[in-house]
Amino acid sequence: MLNNFIFAADKPALLHGASGELLVSIILIIGMLAGVTARKLKLPVLTGQIIAGILIGPYVLNVIGHTEEKNLASVTSFAIGLIALTVGSHLNFQKLHNSFNRNLLIAVGESSCAFIAVFFALEHFNPMEFSDHTRLAAHLLISSLACSTSPATVLHVVKEKNAKGNLVKTLLIVVALDNIICLIVFESVRAVARQKLSGASLLTTAIPGLVSFFSSVVVGFLVAKCFEFCLRYVQKKKGASQFRRTSNTLVFTLLVASIMITNGLCDYIAQSTSALPTKLTPLPIMANLILGLCLSNFAIFKDEMLEQFEVLEQFIFTVFFTLAGMHLDLNTINFQTISSALIYLVAMATGKIFGATVGSLLGRNTTRTTLNIGSMLLVQAGMTIALLVVIYSEKDFAPLHAKITAMILLVVVFTELVGTILITKTLDRVKETGKKRTRLIDFLDEEHIITGLNAKDKWEAIREMSYFLVKTNDIDIDPEELNKRMVEREKDFTTGFGQGIAIPHATVSEDEIHDGKIRGLLAVATPPVEFEAMDDAPVEIIVMLATPDSQREIHLEILSVLARMLGDEKIREQILKANSAASIYEIIHSEEAETFNYFLK
Repeated sequence: MLNNFIFAADKPALLHGASGELLVSIILIIGMLAGVTARKLKLPVLTGQIIAGILIGPYVLNVIGHTEEKNLASVTSFAIGLIALTVGSHLNFQKLHNSFNRNLLIAVGESSCAFIAVFFALEHFNPMEFSDHTRLAAHLLISSLACSTSPATVLHVVKEKNAKGNLVKTLLIVVALDNIICLIVFESVRAVARQKLSGASLLTTAIPGLVSFFSSVVVGFLVAKCFEFCLRYVQKKKGASQFRRTSNTLVFTLLVASIMITNGLCDYIAQSTSALPTKLTPLPIMANLILGLCLSNFAIFKDEMLEQFEVLEQFIFTVFFTLAGMHLDLNTINFQTISSALIYLVAMATGKIFGATVGSLLGRNTTRTTLNIGSMLLVQAGMTIALLVVIYSEKDFAPLHAKITAMILLVVVFTELVGTILITKTLDRVKETGKKRTRLIDFLDEEHIITGLNAKDKWEAIREMSYFLVKTNDIDIDPEELNKRMVEREKDFTTGFGQGIAIPHATVSEDEIHDGKIRGLLAVATPPVEFEAMDDAPVEIIVMLATPDSQREIHLEILSVLARMLGDEKIREQILKANSAASIYEIIHSEEAETFNYFLK
């Protein structure tokens, strides 16, 4: 679709007429070499790939032109679909019970402030010199694009840096919410802009936007339900145990097919309804985001599902970002374009950083998140370009096409280059990179932490924690059965180790925890609970473990590590003074705590 609004080069490209397979292989090789060079220069891999795309594009070396890009439309479409699905999958409501409100405050704060800042800056300066008739419509449309954040860039950096931590988790969730908000804002202002330019009623111009949004949601939801039906049907035919052992190939195949079906359905629906008074125009990027959200919350094997794409990630990211660099039309860059882009960038960055900071403070986020999240939300690409295509497809917006396209594409390339470095440097500075290897208690994520557990005795505490553990983990066991096992173990011998610490635990079967990994949660009891501890002191910190039969040796190591780490007076006091699950997560995964929490072999 991008080829519809990017000017073609005057001369045939060096690879004019080459097949899609040859083009992909050349782009892949050039992108990989560019990534290696960038890494040697201590730059993000993505930065090198975008620069390589600019160089081989039609406006520098003209190795690959826009005509040749048409052969790669399906690759780009699949890449955007995979990225959107992956981002949507981070909106797992089972894991967001502790953090959804605070992440939503950040997303709403930075999106709304970015929109307001860009709109008033453009209205004040009018750098693109739009006429009085088109000015308001153009500025509203451009301001709506400022709400978005590039999921592809964020994911690429997180994967490249093996990043993990509270800030990374917050970033991924905010990006997903960000793009949903962006689409809602865009459809709202598109209706107003269309009304201003066409003179039609606001209700008439609003209907297409509402239809586009809800049709995207319906397409993503229906494809997800079909995916789930296929998995459950095959599972029923093969039996749960055999299916789980052989499911990887099927899950991978269905995921690839689901993205292609979602993209194909969106295009087919748009084309088949084009003659209707109110045509359906579902956006593939939004539909795939909803697909990922639904699969993450309702599909069986949801935790293992996205691991299937690791073999494709390097290929997808390399091709996608090298192609992204080719989209910059150097012929359209002039003083007006540059000045307009600078005004947009300053206003957008100011709005996002200010709004994210305020939202983070209101949500009582950790200091690390509050100080850093805003500067990591400045990159724009996938959603921005997708909505730019929508703007170009509107006949009412024809007088705005050239100026908006030139300015926004310049912004996209600039933010991809500079924003990538900002994200990389920030993650390095807060020491959330290089986390590929698993540590002993990495199973204690923010969603597995309870603050303010109020129980009258240890039996009530164990019961509440048993139900919470089943609710927040992928574990196939009745919570009452888990509670029964915990109680039986506790009656044998107290798990109150002393110093205000208790670690109740029980064994589970391999069928109940399918991936064979230990599950657990941490709770801070207020007030302290009488646990019949070895030192007779009441317990304030309780860690519950559900251990598969095959993990007994690691279970003993975890008990030892938890006892030593929580027995450290400084760490224990920090946990007891923490006011949120996010703060406790940062404490138990800090450098100081990781001296106890060593890597698994």
